[in-house]
Amino acid sequence: MSSIESKQKMKTEYDRCHRAKSPDFEIGQQVLLKDVRTPPGSNKVLTKRPYSSHPYIIKQVINFHGAGPAYKLTDPNTAKELRGLIAHDRLKHFNALKTPAENVTVSSQVAVKPCFKLADRILQDSIIGGEEKFLVQFQN
Repeated sequence: MSSIESKQKMKTEYDRCHRAKSPDFEIGQQVLLKDVRTPPGSNKVLTKRPYSSHPYIIKQVINFHGAGPAYKLTDPNTAKELRGLIAHDRLKHFNALKTPAENVTVSSQVAVKPCFKLADRILQDSIIGGEEKFLVQFQN
């Protein structure tokens, strides 16, 4: 067995044991960019939020002879490309959260099935575990 075959076998075994997955970013997708650098003269050493506050758009995906993909990003606010290529480990999928509806009331004219109680209003709207949850106030 050659050294290349041996390395490939070790890689597949490592990926299987650690449940590694290949990056699935596509052109046109919005992503957040990780930046852990501290600005010069800053008293801040560590950051709890290393990802940028606004999304970038993937403009180009570059693969080169078996190496992992690298990405060219564009800032949608300024329409300028970021300098250099970005590796997949610095990217995170951007999921835009829906803005919660405030003080939504249910009108009495809405047809309600007899098995459900009529809700007075929605107090809170959140996403937990990828599922939308509501805190609802019911009539007394």
